[in-house]
Amino acid sequence: MAKVSDRMRFADAKKLLDARCRAVNGKIASTNKTPSKEPNLPGREQTWWLEHQGSCPPHDSPRSKAYLRTYVEIGEPIFFASGIPLTGGFMHPDRAVMKALLMADCVVLNGDHYSRFELTQKGQKLIQEPALGSAS
Repeated sequence: MAKVSDRMRFADAKKLLDARCRAVNGKIASTNKTPSKEPNLPGREQTWWLEHQGSCPPHDSPRSKAYLRTYVEIGEPIFFASGIPLTGGFMHPDRAVMKALLMADCVVLNGDHYSRFELTQKGQKLIQEPALGSAS
């Protein structure tokens, strides 16, 4: 994991996420409005993500791709399910987006690897596809 001094600032990560979301549908990100001071410990378990009862966007929607691209860029291709540590706090992955990506086999939650989301080949291909929101 990167040293605290090497981490992106939360404000910069939020700006990037908002810009990518705005590029696909004119709206800023609906989550991650403020940094969290603590990790989301239940997020370490796949069951917490799958228990989400709200609607989920299509895993391959431009907005889902924008979220995933941003998480990979600010975290790394393997990012913490309990929250991506940034200077200024944690950015928590969007629960509905991540559930959709889990169910579509674009990511796996690897409990043996510090409870991190890992891109599958399908997920790697998904974020390599040209789409709105791919530029910052």
